[in-house]
Amino acid sequence: MMKHRYGSPSETEDFGRMVSSMPDSEFQKHDRSTIPLLCFWKDEANRKWLLSGMGLGKPNDSTATFEYAVESGCSECGGKGKSSFTDLMLVSNRFAVAIEAKYLERPYQRAGEWLAGGKNAENRKRVLRHWLHVIRNRTEHAVQLEAVDALVYQMVHRTASACSVAAPRHDVVHLVLGEVHNYRDLITNLASVLDPNSRIRFWLASAGASPGPAMRPVEEALVDEQDPCERAATLREAVVAAPPLYSFRLGTVEELGR
Repeated sequence: MMKHRYGSPSETEDFGRMVSSMPDSEFQKHDRSTIPLLCFWKDEANRKWLLSGMGLGKPNDSTATFEYAVESGCSECGGKGKSSFTDLMLVSNRFAVAIEAKYLERPYQRAGEWLAGGKNAENRKRVLRHWLHVIRNRTEHAVQLEAVDALVYQMVHRTASACSVAAPRHDVVHLVLGEVHNYRDLITNLASVLDPNSRIRFWLASAGASPGPAMRPVEEALVDEQDPCERAATLREAVVAAPPLYSFRLGTVEELGR
């Protein structure tokens, strides 16, 4: 049976217990991408659609970690910064799959913009070099800083997060649950720059989420409830309970960049 956990070494096979271990900050808004992702992942049919589309079958020997943290620096690079938190990392002795869910948010800033936006430009360069070094360890392809200026910075460090795990196979999935922005071109460009030899597999999965009948009473309850702890309790219960808050239109699972 697949194990679930939230950002820590403790594991549980029970999805509901994993949800209860997540912090209240994850459950303040029903349309934060965390919520439709949890609703998507709870349904075994959805998991089967995604993983079968990637040729992974039924990876019951794997561990699914939500908000999987990877440090942004090492002793070699000398950079310091916020860790990369992948929405969902699926790990087994056969693969490491980084899944990034997108619901309403647009693509984030490009790497060049991120480099130019901070006070300590040299530290940001060290951090970016660290991510590229982690990727190079898996791809055997060296990438210079200027080559990634036009890539989305978040997509770069999510790729590095997948590559940080020792596994025979590495995948990066952008799971689009809401409005479809131009992720196809962004992913294709990412693959061509970071890994022209196709050591990593890059995917675009489309599974449009729509609020289900259970959503309206939850929305009404959240409007009336301002206490953060109570809001979180309302959303947690709704995510775990049936019927689901969201329904999904399962579309295509496409590998890009090869």
